[in-house]
Amino acid sequence: MKAMLGVVLILVAMQSFAEPAVTVPWSEFQTIYSQQVGLDLRKKLDELQKTLDSKQPKPIHVISNALYQLKATESGMSGQVTLNGQVLQGHPDPVSLFGEGVAVISTADAEGATLVTSNNGYELYLTGEGMYKITLQVEIPFQNEHHSKTVSFRIPKAVTNLLQLSLPDGVRVLGLQESVGEDDHYYFPPKELLSFRLEKERAEERDAPPLVDSFSRINMRGGNYLITSIFSLPRGSAADLPIHLPKGHHFIATTLKGAWVTESGSDGVVVRLPQEWQGSFSIDYEVPIASQEAATSIRLPWIPENLGREGEFHITQPDDGDISLVGGDYREELSVSRLPSAIARLLPRTARGYSKPLKDGEIQLELKRFESVSAPDIVLDSVHFHTSFSDNGRAMSRLTLKLPPQVGNKLTLDAVPGAEIWSLKVNGKNQSLYSSSGGRWVVPLLAGEVSTVELAYLKKVSRLGLKGRLELTIPATGIAAHKLLLTVGLAERVEMISLEGDLVPIERSKRPTAAAKGNKNYNFSYPYYQGDSHSIALYYQEPVQSAPAD
Repeated sequence: MKAMLGVVLILVAMQSFAEPAVTVPWSEFQTIYSQQVGLDLRKKLDELQKTLDSKQPKPIHVISNALYQLKATESGMSGQVTLNGQVLQGHPDPVSLFGEGVAVISTADAEGATLVTSNNGYELYLTGEGMYKITLQVEIPFQNEHHSKTVSFRIPKAVTNLLQLSLPDGVRVLGLQESVGEDDHYYFPPKELLSFRLEKERAEERDAPPLVDSFSRINMRGGNYLITSIFSLPRGSAADLPIHLPKGHHFIATTLKGAWVTESGSDGVVVRLPQEWQGSFSIDYEVPIASQEAATSIRLPWIPENLGREGEFHITQPDDGDISLVGGDYREELSVSRLPSAIARLLPRTARGYSKPLKDGEIQLELKRFESVSAPDIVLDSVHFHTSFSDNGRAMSRLTLKLPPQVGNKLTLDAVPGAEIWSLKVNGKNQSLYSSSGGRWVVPLLAGEVSTVELAYLKKVSRLGLKGRLELTIPATGIAAHKLLLTVGLAERVEMISLEGDLVPIERSKRPTAAAKGNKNYNFSYPYYQGDSHSIALYYQEPVQSAPAD
């Protein structure tokens, strides 16, 4: 800055020596400098600063490993958190650490990093490039939930994450299903929240056989059977519940908290409920459908040594097919009133189910899909087509449609051979018409709005004689309508005598339209138009007038 200012002053001085001396008051000199020279100087400084900023490398840092050594106390967890990392280049922003609820008691081994506070808790300020390390003494209070104690706090993402827990006898940890390790050493992948639960084990509860009622609802989604299995625990249990699911299943979701459910490979899931937990929960999963030619075997969910009800299910029939039971002994008309209340309240009152009392609870499902019947997606109220024939062999045609937003952003029509586009209006405004390969006209529409399309085109035809035959073609729109309205206009000197086609005459217009001014209009209707092309022929003649009597 000072160097550039010096250059400006030298240039000003040189200019003063090169020209006759002029006495300028200091205040005026400041004004001139600010308005003329100062603006250029600030512009150059801004460009220089942008160039320097663009050359600055992006700050990069990494937390190599994070070690959490925690011990359970009466009120929470106490221990140390050690972070090791490296600033590779630049000066990174402060690293966010723990959120509310975590108290830092002291810091030690702080090298290249300083702990600071923020609105959201604590942050780590990295003082320079190179290695850094810091050890924090922390206290984390428990959050009580269902007779268990929950620990949850925000952590920074690190390459290596290790949790070492020291727990009293008879206390187990839940919610670390993503971790690997043993002897209270848990390695887990990078994440932003560390959460787990502690609860006491009871020998009598671990030894008691489970008492769980279950019921499954079977539906279809794509090429899979979508199954929702509902489980009800009439009495509390803290034991792990291994729930076996059908072979080849794909786990989707559960109404339980994620920390309470662990997938156990291809067998199913293991549910770890808090002590004295009662109620019901459900698990959603899919099983591939074998084929339409073969039945699909599905073993309903089961729990080893379970004293509750199992093997009961309900089938929801899909709209495009029929699922039937084949083989085995099934008991029908299992009404909702006969199910456990915790399960019955989750089902429609009109639902009917089945029971599979045979060994292993395996059922055979056979799928038969219905054939799809095509139907138009959109049906308009009406489509109006108007053609006027002139004596000089010209035919002006006008197609009018009112299209709903569901049509999309364009309308594609079959081009009429030999036609010359006269005009195109969409919602009363002129619009350009486009053509695509294959001889198609493309009309741009207003996306998400109702579009009224008026397309007019001119075509050469035979000159009108004393009598003759005329042809007209209604282009295919591809959109069905309850009726197609056709108006044919002829010169005043001739009249229509017949028309070929499945058209129904309607009352002639009392007044000619502006487009058919000076013509005789003949109106017809074609009920239930399917959007295809129509070729119509009409016959006309000039009336023969008898000579007046003498």
